[in-house]
Amino acid sequence: MLIYLMRHGIAEETSSQGDAGRELTQQGTLRTAMVAKGLHKAGLTFDRIISSPYLRARQTAEIVSRITGHDQEILFDQRLLPQGRYPDVSDLIKENNDIGSLLLTGHEPSMGGFISGICAGGQLSVDVKKASVTAIELYRFSPSVTGSLLWMLPPGILEGISQ
Repeated sequence: MLIYLMRHGIAEETSSQGDAGRELTQQGTLRTAMVAKGLHKAGLTFDRIISSPYLRARQTAEIVSRITGHDQEILFDQRLLPQGRYPDVSDLIKENNDIGSLLLTGHEPSMGGFISGICAGGQLSVDVKKASVTAIELYRFSPSVTGSLLWMLPPGILEGISQ
């Protein structure tokens, strides 16, 4: 199984709705669209997309879904919140191991923790840039999800692919 982890695009610093209501900025929306075009041009497809319910992650997932031609409903899960924990996202992945590819959209610092947990047993410090995408090939689901890092691309590289 392949999983892709994507951090949300550039978002407004504050919102009257609190952290959960922060929206993508215009720059964040455009950059996310360019990243999604790069993913599409590279031939990536996702059998399922699951996002943090926070607005900026939802918007990121919606942009990627639309541009890559994903025709399924986007699912939302609390385990992808900024304070999400690797054991919980490991359970989320196990619950979705009936598919070939899964895109998870979320936040820092949890995205870095998920990547570290899956690929290095939590022993790696990972800084995930906004709108970057990480690909991991999973090879074990029990007792926890384990996999190999295939690539981690910042938005500038994916934007370049979209040209």
